[in-house]
Amino acid sequence: MDRQPSLSIAAFAAVFTRMLVISAMLVVQLFLRRPLPLDPSTFPSKVVIEVVVVVVVVVVVVVVIGVVVIVVVVIVVVVVVVVVVAKVVVILLTVVVLVVALVVVVVVVVVVVVVVVVVVVIGVVFVVVVVAVLLLLVVVVTVAVAVTVVVVVVVVEVVVVVVVVVHLFLSQSASYNQGTLLVFCMEVRIVVVVVVVVVVVVSTEMAH
Repeated sequence: MDRQPSLSIAAFAAVFTRMLVISAMLVVQLFLRRPLPLDPSTFPSKVVIEVVVVVVVVVVVVVVIGVVVIVVVVIVVVVVVVVVVAKVVVILLTVVVLVVALVVVVVVVVVVVVVVVVVVVIGVVFVVVVVAVLLLLVVVVTVAVAVTVVVVVVVVEVVVVVVVVVHLFLSQSASYNQGTLLVFCMEVRIVVVVVVVVVVVVSTEMAH
């Protein structure tokens, strides 16, 4: 029972070895182009060495070709990857530069617009304030002049009337007609106006 597996493995190994030897003989026959016996018992040792050498050479050539192909493929893949990565990096850098330039331009334009708007607004406000102050000064000066003129006229007329009445009362003369009174009133008015002007000028100079 224990020997059956060993016999089966030995039989399988013998069959496999015979198949390898026949395959090697066929390979040698193909490469050396000479007839070889198919019986392993009559197979010469020189032929076995030739078969082994040919198989080793074939294996080495196949391995070398495979290694060369793998190296070439790896180099090509690396070159392609490097080229693709370089192109992607260049595109990304270009996009970044364009975006940064666009942002800078937009920021500069916004700043310039804001500065211009602020300057225009400040200028408009300043002009409006100056015009308002000037108008207010004109109104104040006009009102002051008008009030002063009215006050001066009223004062002058009151003084004229008082002077005329006092003069008539003191003179007790009936020789004054309407023309004489008008002339006298005008003289008194002129004198009063001159006095008022002198008083105003002197007061202004003393204030300065």
